[in-house]
Amino acid sequence: NDSRNFGPRSGRFIVIPLHSTLSSEDQSMIFKKFNGKRKIILSTNIAETSVTIDDVVLVIDCGQHKEKHFDNNRNMESLETVWISKANVGQRKGRAGRVMPGISFHLFTQHRYENHLLAQPIPEIHRIPLEQLLLRIKMLNNFKGHKIQEVLSGCIEPPSLESIDGAKRRLQNLGAFENGEHLTPLGSHLALLPVDVRIGKLMLFGAIFQCLDSVLTICASLSHKSPFVSPFTKR
Repeated sequence: NDSRNFGPRSGRFIVIPLHSTLSSEDQSMIFKKFNGKRKIILSTNIAETSVTIDDVVLVIDCGQHKEKHFDNNRNMESLETVWISKANVGQRKGRAGRVMPGISFHLFTQHRYENHLLAQPIPEIHRIPLEQLLLRIKMLNNFKGHKIQEVLSGCIEPPSLESIDGAKRRLQNLGAFENGEHLTPLGSHLALLPVDVRIGKLMLFGAIFQCLDSVLTICASLSHKSPFVSPFTKR
């Protein structure tokens, strides 16, 4: 019952967080060995496939993760907490006992696993806005003369026609497409910027109207993680 034995750096346990907003130095703590102490790692799904920690022998799987989803009706992208797939369960189970026998606990019922979880995760091309992808397709010489629907139909799991048409309408409203699928000069510039097309247009207009510094500050706040939750890098 002594709470001092359960702190992040207590005599019995070492509690280490692991997520994408941590610096490389902080993330490297998960690989250190602490003799005589039990290492507890509180991780997002970054540990599912990206990281292998040899001395982990016990995995507790909550059965959920956060995914980006795009709602065509609201024209908004959101980060939602959803149930994982059976493939994700297998990956998480495989984190236990990489070099020795291990145990994996899953905090959901067998009925949910067998009847409600998808076999594979939903492909990202079905969950994200397609505007940037459509611009890249129109910029590539290999696809000149081809319709966007024709190109995307060659994907292993092509997006729906509704999603493609919605992305085309949004690009037309932005001024990146005209007369259907013809790329405008604005669209050519937006295709070269590695940001959301709306933020890219804001940056271009900021340069045109000579207020780029202020516009870049706004764009950074819209496209990056909040500075109030991102840790500062240690020096």
